[in-house]
Amino acid sequence: MQVPKDDKMQKLKWLARQKKFVGIRDRVRAVIQALEGMTAQKIAEKVDHDLSWVQKWVYRYRDNCIEGLFDKPRPGAPKILSSDKEVLFKTRIMAGPKPEDKVSI
Repeated sequence: MQVPKDDKMQKLKWLARQKKFVGIRDRVRAVIQALEGMTAQKIAEKVDHDLSWVQKWVYRYRDNCIEGLFDKPRPGAPKILSSDKEVLFKTRIMAGPKPEDKVSI
């Protein structure tokens, strides 16, 4: 499995350490190990995923760089509130209950 080695190794290592990106940590580690020359089978054993999983993410990195390691947007249900109403709703929720809401916390 050939992955182009470039100057993004430092960013990959940084991503692997960030709590914010814990969802892609195994993907990043798999790519780092591939860049270091480890075989896909050995990587699969180390990150506790199967071979096809390792190949999928290493190829996505090869084809799309770091952006390829993040999940693609998934379609979802259409929004119920318009953007303006969503802002009003969030503001109201963050303000907490009012006396007339008859809610205790």
